[in-house]
Amino acid sequence: MAQPPPPRSRVELWIKDIPELQFDGVDMYCKNCKKTVSWRKKCYIMRHLASAHHEKSITGSNNMDKQRNFNLDLVSAVVGSNIPWKKLNNPLFRQFLQRCVMGQYTNVKIPTESCLRKNYLSQTCENIRTNISSQLNGKYIWLGIDETINACGWRVANVLVGALEEDSPTRPHLIASKIIENPDPESITSLVHTSLKILWSIKFKDNCDKLLLLLTDVMPCIEDVGKILKEMYPNVIHIASFTHGLQTVAECVKDCYPDVEKLISNIQKVILDTPECKKQFRETLPNTPLPPEAIPTKCGTWIEAASYYYCNFDKVKRALQRLEAPGISKTQRAFTDPTIRENLAFIHANFSQIHLTIGRLNPGNPSASKLTLVDAMNIVFDLRNYLFRLPGSIAKKVKEKLEAIVKENPGFPALSHIADLLMGKEVDTCEPVCLRNFKYFKYAPLACVDVELSFPDYKWIFDEKRRNLSAEHLEQTLIIQFYSNETLE
Repeated sequence: MAQPPPPRSRVELWIKDIPELQFDGVDMYCKNCKKTVSWRKKCYIMRHLASAHHEKSITGSNNMDKQRNFNLDLVSAVVGSNIPWKKLNNPLFRQFLQRCVMGQYTNVKIPTESCLRKNYLSQTCENIRTNISSQLNGKYIWLGIDETINACGWRVANVLVGALEEDSPTRPHLIASKIIENPDPESITSLVHTSLKILWSIKFKDNCDKLLLLLTDVMPCIEDVGKILKEMYPNVIHIASFTHGLQTVAECVKDCYPDVEKLISNIQKVILDTPECKKQFRETLPNTPLPPEAIPTKCGTWIEAASYYYCNFDKVKRALQRLEAPGISKTQRAFTDPTIRENLAFIHANFSQIHLTIGRLNPGNPSASKLTLVDAMNIVFDLRNYLFRLPGSIAKKVKEKLEAIVKENPGFPALSHIADLLMGKEVDTCEPVCLRNFKYFKYAPLACVDVELSFPDYKWIFDEKRRNLSAEHLEQTLIIQFYSNETLE
């Protein structure tokens, strides 16, 4: 007569400390060996565990876990250290890595860049997003959208998110970097929804009241964006980044001085864009820094350049006279025009404050990242009052431009009321939303981080050589590197 099988409870007691064995009352399955195991006698189970096949499967499983962990760590190290993917194919670098893994990562292979990029880059990015979500869980937040153009000509919107704390400033995190065809209201609102769904996941609807502030570039549709977002995010205050607004004020100054603009552009082409001329300039003026680059989309840098040429007018004039380059004669003659020097002097004396204010508000500046909302608002009002005291028709145009920027910024009145509340002032008319949440705005930013310019370590990502990376991989790379920079600091 056949012996009856042991009761299920007894079998489960036999294997309770053996996680690779699964028993459902009918069959026993070994996850490592991927096969069924005879279980009617305990000796059958012990015989399987002692078999060479099972021992080999355990070793293989452990090696797979080690390989996976190694690949994830390698992605973080490569991206966080600004190492281009192709460097993994360098024989010396691979030999060095192979010697390193003989310690913690034993018996693993160095993966190719293609393997890491296709199979592990996305998971590393998701792990970082999970960490960000965990850090911001249950907190009130602000969201910033910074726009840039990459080497492929794509219009890229970088989405940053940060906590709004009552007692201390916080660092922003890059949560998304998406290509947008046109910065219209639908595209911007869709980008906000997508980014917050990444952040809040399944708790998205429960956290819509946690978004208190949205910072965007200056755009024609800014008012429409605010109205659409208000329907889903009832507490949000939408403002245009003040640094971007002040860049348009600086552009107004530049447009008033076409002769100075031509001079700065020509010198930049001759000195900064020509290695030989740059070398001669340094030899002629060894103790004078090179002229600052005037970036077309950042007109505050144009004012900085104008101030530089005024302060170093005679030195630059002497250096240009010694240079020999095509088309330099026009630039040399411009330095003999007294009107040019007068205009440079007026720009330096009256409008350099615009560039300085942009720098004081720029979150890339360490001191700016610690500003309170009250301090930041005072900086804006100080510039406003300063410009209003300037005489002349050009100053009038600049003042009108600044007033238009403030007037068209829909969230400015609300932030002004909040700043007054934080200073203990009485406010006659104030939205209920401001009264409920004003304490969280103590360290609210007025400007959004410029991802490309404020973090020059990321230059290789925007380089023309990065054209072979897909938009998805570019986004993941930027998020990982931004997060790595936060960790290092």
